[in-house]
Amino acid sequence: DEFKVYWRGSTVLSGDHKSARGGAAGKAVVDPETNSNYVLVHWLSAHLDAGEAFIPKNGEPSIFLLAPPGDNVKAEDFVALYSDGCYGISIHPGVWHTAPLPLSGEVVYKNKQGSIYATVDCLLLKEQDTCLKIPLRKPEED
Repeated sequence: DEFKVYWRGSTVLSGDHKSARGGAAGKAVVDPETNSNYVLVHWLSAHLDAGEAFIPKNGEPSIFLLAPPGDNVKAEDFVALYSDGCYGISIHPGVWHTAPLPLSGEVVYKNKQGSIYATVDCLLLKEQDTCLKIPLRKPEED
């Protein structure tokens, strides 16, 4: 299957997939102190029945957000993984994640997930009064 993630103005959306909710994955903001672009992510999910894989179809860079399985996921549990587009990601069942965050306007991913959509959502803003602030850039080299 294919899974499209795209920017509409300052909102990143996902759609064109049989199980995608098509809602906003996050909002882009500019930090006035650093003039850096960030995305604020407030919705995440975990598939309990099967894993999921995202592979950028045309090699575009993306950021993947992940947290270990568990009942009480917190914002500090998440890590952001950068891909230059040469590889995708395979997510194990129960791992918390969001749709990939494209660094370009639109990215189509090859997508594979279980046929039963047994998903648990975490709405960080509503449930924990917080969100994830993720830089929209390639990480700096050490």
